[in-house]
Amino acid sequence: MIYVRLVIFVLSLFGYSLILKEYLGANKRLSYIEVICSQIIILYFSSLFGILNATSWLLLIGGLICLIIFLILNKANFNWLKIVSFDLISIGMILFVILFGITLWNMPLIHYDNFTHWATIVKFLYTENHLPGLNDKIITYNTYPVGSSVYLYFAAKIIGYKDGVLLLAQFLLISASLYGMFSNLKDDKRLLPASLIFSSFGLFNIFNFSIRTNNLLVDFILPLLALASISGIFAYSEKPIRMSIHMTIVLSALSIVKTSASFFIIISLVFYIFQITRYFRLHKNNNKFYFIIPIVCSLPFLTYQSWKVHVNNVFHGMENGKHEIKNVSLNDILQGHLTRSMLNICKSFWRTIFSFDSFSSRWFFIIFCAFSIFSIVYGIKFKKWKINILSLVFSLIIVITYYIGILLMFLLAMPIDEASKLDGFERYVSSTLIFITGFLIIIIVRQIDLALFEQNKLQRGFKSFRTYRNKQIYQLAGIGAVIFFIGSSLSEVNGMNFQVKQDQPLLSDKITQLVKYRNLTNGKILVVSADKTDVDSYYLAYLSKYELWNPNVDVRYDFIMSGSAFKKLLHNYNYVLLLDDHYTFIKMSERYLGKDLSPGIYSSKYLLKIPLQR
Repeated sequence: MIYVRLVIFVLSLFGYSLILKEYLGANKRLSYIEVICSQIIILYFSSLFGILNATSWLLLIGGLICLIIFLILNKANFNWLKIVSFDLISIGMILFVILFGITLWNMPLIHYDNFTHWATIVKFLYTENHLPGLNDKIITYNTYPVGSSVYLYFAAKIIGYKDGVLLLAQFLLISASLYGMFSNLKDDKRLLPASLIFSSFGLFNIFNFSIRTNNLLVDFILPLLALASISGIFAYSEKPIRMSIHMTIVLSALSIVKTSASFFIIISLVFYIFQITRYFRLHKNNNKFYFIIPIVCSLPFLTYQSWKVHVNNVFHGMENGKHEIKNVSLNDILQGHLTRSMLNICKSFWRTIFSFDSFSSRWFFIIFCAFSIFSIVYGIKFKKWKINILSLVFSLIIVITYYIGILLMFLLAMPIDEASKLDGFERYVSSTLIFITGFLIIIIVRQIDLALFEQNKLQRGFKSFRTYRNKQIYQLAGIGAVIFFIGSSLSEVNGMNFQVKQDQPLLSDKITQLVKYRNLTNGKILVVSADKTDVDSYYLAYLSKYELWNPNVDVRYDFIMSGSAFKKLLHNYNYVLLLDDHYTFIKMSERYLGKDLSPGIYSSKYLLKIPLQR
């Protein structure tokens, strides 16, 4: 039945998309991301009002009704090719989604941060059907917005809860954003522009290497939603109201994905304001619509503000984010009042961003050099410099601003030991690297279209080239981009499969097999493991809490202690989960408890020979 529910879920999404693009003026490439972002917003506000479960089923039914209505209205000229917008780009995206979908469907969650928050919050929503409160200790970081989480909850509620469902749902959000990038094409029947966008997906996979697609972290989602919003600016360049609706939907959803989304929202809004005011200047009769600009600019921040109000009302004084706030202000930093540790952080930071040993710095250099070469060649050939130069300057300003923001985060809001190591630096920067690459690719494909010999799209064909040599270069570049896209996609899939095999046997599977079907959500549990690395890194602690669904879980590796201390330790717990043949724990149990233990779950009463209460 899980496959039937999956088909129903996809059909519901498809139904909304059909109505949106056929009757509400949505671009066919942007309709899917507009539907998903609208669902995120609706589910988010439903969670604030405590009607999450009912809203999920209503959204599913609504999509199916839309599909039925569309089929009824179009039964006279029913055409499957028209309905699914069957073209080469659609075929490529369908194959792309199928390839990753099949892989992710059977993929377990293994990334550390899935269990610190991202998978944990979805599981909580799924089991409780409401947002966490002050007494729900299983959620560690209660200030994190729940934007993408409510969509994963929606998918899990309809399809069923398992790791593969969550990963597939997140990938639907990712692929809908990527599909929206094709709306930038002025002529989507041309090989080279479309293949360049496909090739950018391969670059995104490379830049996202540190966390990959088989996790629920949102660092990959942030830049893709921002690119989807900018794509709408180009796609609806002659439709200011439709452009504004698109921006409001996508950016409002983006605002509740993660707090740092504000950076990408501001970038998108700057571009929106520039484009829409330019439109109003050229179409003076539409000046009456200027009022829409402040509305679009304020709604995403108001949406996020509603989350802050919720957190303040529910967790007032007990808010818990991921990083601690140091006893230093931004004003102190601007005045140069830095401690020695802060100066060391600054030195490490500057060394990293100006070093080719840094993955992100190396790729920023390559991307900017490639775009600069393109701009020079294009400028000399076609005598057009303005757009390319402005895009390059805009991109450099974004990167510099983002670097400053990351440095301030390290100085102001991260523990000293993590900040000193620039913990998570490449992961944070990868979001901007993806955004900049996508933005510059969009500019390139639009410039290429303007440079084509035949500017009338209706007259373009396989002979529409100035010279045979130009045709050869065009075709080779297009085919090369497609090959890169295919190769990078297969590489990403193989990389994810290899990553999982490296982690075999999976700790999550081991915990599940040892516990079987016992309900351990209550009581205190001690998890014993011989793997010191998993214990010291807190990975096992978060994973155990997630799998056992119990916040009162401690993990331990060291049992070098006296017999009385050993018994006293066990008295503090209701259960002991022995994950492996921990030599010291087994010998201590044999000597002081008289028990010959093997991996499994044991009650402390059994281990300590405490008589049962009558």
